[in-house]
Amino acid sequence: MKKIRTLIKLYNVPEENLKKSIEFILKNEFNELDVQIKKISFSEENLAEIHVEGEDEEIVANFIHNQYGAEYNISEIIENKSYFGRIRKTESVNFGLFIDMGVYISEERIDALYPLYEIRKQLVKNRKISLKKIVHSFGFIENLPLIFEVTEKRVIGRKLRVKLTKESLDWLLKPFEEENEALIITGATTKMIKDALKKTNHSQDIEIIERIGFLEHRLICKKNTRADGIIPEIGYLLSEAKIAAQSPRRLKQLLSTNQ
Repeated sequence: MKKIRTLIKLYNVPEENLKKSIEFILKNEFNELDVQIKKISFSEENLAEIHVEGEDEEIVANFIHNQYGAEYNISEIIENKSYFGRIRKTESVNFGLFIDMGVYISEERIDALYPLYEIRKQLVKNRKISLKKIVHSFGFIENLPLIFEVTEKRVIGRKLRVKLTKESLDWLLKPFEEENEALIITGATTKMIKDALKKTNHSQDIEIIERIGFLEHRLICKKNTRADGIIPEIGYLLSEAKIAAQSPRRLKQLLSTNQ
């Protein structure tokens, strides 16, 4: 039996709910492989540990690590390679976003930095727009999972710098290109979100619900729907979940005033 340590995080929902979600989704993904999920547990850091058994357990381990993260010593991190990461608190500094990629030095976890100059280059045509305004336009919130490319590693300086991969960048920009507003929600299951939309009669305003992680989703709104207007109506039904809007309208205003 193999234990797969991941960056799937337990927060804001009962442990059993997340276990059921993990088991249901992974069983569907691996239904053609020779592997069984024997147990799902959580570490002291509330990170999922998935115990599997079967001929294809190595294939499954590699897939889970690529999709849902793994823990690494900084010496194992390779520049220009891509890794799963989660956005940490967005308001902590004004020079970039801290990213949890499961990296440690001597058993101490360290965050990577997605620096403001990279954020501006990738998202706002290198305009000198504040981090706060970019975060507000793109819906960056705590625990949002994305894939990052390591641009710089310094073991002695304990530094990691990253940028979004093309895949994550394309995903992030899609609503802006199609001019659809969207909601980013972290800390809620798909069922919780569907129930909240149904109770508030907002199901009709949502074109699609995208699952980003097990507790992280993006809701693409239908044309001419204002995402900001939905937030207060479903927010109280989603307990402590965090909700933010991706707003093409807001981004256009930002770019037009920062020529």
